[in-house]
Amino acid sequence: MRSEIEKAENKHFNTVYRELVEIIGLEHTLKLYDFYSGQYLTFPKRVLKESYLHQRIVEEYDGTNARHLARKYDYSYSWVMKVLKRHKEGK
Repeated sequence: MRSEIEKAENKHFNTVYRELVEIIGLEHTLKLYDFYSGQYLTFPKRVLKESYLHQRIVEEYDGTNARHLARKYDYSYSWVMKVLKRHKEGK
């Protein structure tokens, strides 16, 4: 089957595979296909884990830059303040 896939023009691929070929190329698309075919995948909006973001916010906070950190990490000011408060309380 792989040889047939490699021969086919991009216009003959199902939509998601056509898009993947355009974004990451045929070889990487086929690797994803080989590994995940038949499974339902979702991609979380956030690439980084919250625990890592919490750590970064705590490390970067200087007492005055909570709004900047909220913009930088694409979270609300209140979310950043909750992270800082939990850290201060040792949670």
